[in-house]
Amino acid sequence: MKPIVLAVIVLAATAAFGGAAKRKASAPAAAPIKAGGPLADLVAKLGASVRTDDVEAAKAYRLAPEFVGVVPKGSAGRVLGYLVGSGWDGSKLPAAQRQAGGNYQLARMPHVYEFSGARYFVCNNRAWDWTTEGRQVVVYRRVKADGDLTVSKSVRFDKLEDDLTLGTMLDEIQRQTGATVTNIFGEQHVPTKASGLLGKAQELELPMTAISIPGPLRDRLTQGATVGEALSILCIGLNRHTQSRSGDWKWSSAYEGGKLIYTLRDYAHLFTP
Repeated sequence: MKPIVLAVIVLAATAAFGGAAKRKASAPAAAPIKAGGPLADLVAKLGASVRTDDVEAAKAYRLAPEFVGVVPKGSAGRVLGYLVGSGWDGSKLPAAQRQAGGNYQLARMPHVYEFSGARYFVCNNRAWDWTTEGRQVVVYRRVKADGDLTVSKSVRFDKLEDDLTLGTMLDEIQRQTGATVTNIFGEQHVPTKASGLLGKAQELELPMTAISIPGPLRDRLTQGATVGEALSILCIGLNRHTQSRSGDWKWSSAYEGGKLIYTLRDYAHLFTP
């Protein structure tokens, strides 16, 4: 078995859970991936015994920018196991806090929300995984088109007033779809200057509201969006609202006791209630 020397060189925009189980697989590697190359190119470099179950999605998918110069070595299984796993690549969490914050690791190939040509790394669900079928290694999509683990209902807001809070928007998502964001790990309140009594300026700790969501994305919520897309949009709003302290909000979903649990987390700050 020949060793793989694979250079993953990607150029993209900014932004799961534990890696895939160990599986045996091997394939020869060709030349390094060209800059900005799609996942389909990466799969092709691993040899004829490796394929994807969704060619078009693999052609469209590009890795996060922090993988410039990453060189995994070993079998195809080692390379794929690394890429579909999670780690601290691109993390904004201080290094000193990482040992205590294992749940803050980032998916290396997460679902990426795309809107009007922009790419947003606001979901920490692993988008891809791999398995074996006979002698074939198959790289497959593990999430739906919106990044969720299951097909979800759509939510549509009649109107998004500027002062509509995050909590109210999450309540509306639950009312219309049954999807509950059980966990919010992070501080959404940001000190904001405001006029106080007698015209004196003061700082108020204000929560994220709909005004932090860009107009076109607010329109998406009034037109109708799946739970996954709605949570991506809310995380974009959270990141804008907490920009002053470099917030890095993402959503994720996981099954616990047969129930799908949704989480919002600021991956740049270790949250201690």
